[in-house]
Amino acid sequence: NYKEIVIDTETTSLNVREAQLVWISILLSENKIYYINLMHNWPRVDYEMTQKFVKKLLWSDIKLIAHNFKYDLQIFEHFMKKTQEKTKKSWAEDLWQMQLGL
Repeated sequence: NYKEIVIDTETTSLNVREAQLVWISILLSENKIYYINLMHNWPRVDYEMTQKFVKKLLWSDIKLIAHNFKYDLQIFEHFMKKTQEKTKKSWAEDLWQMQLGL
């Protein structure tokens, strides 16, 4: 089990409303770096599987480290809305309030 994970998103735009999620980079340790590819020509990961992973990761007790985490959270929220039905209340908004105090 990991106590902290470094994550980063690669997107098509800096504008959250226009951006599409290209990939998610995950650093678990110096020797364990992973990419969840969603758009490039090399092997891609299924959207539904990625959606489940992102949700599980964000709600876990693992410390997440990111360069621009507020942007990444907005990108994850946008991605989740695109790939599943919208809920009455934004799960990302809940996450910010409960875990990050934003």
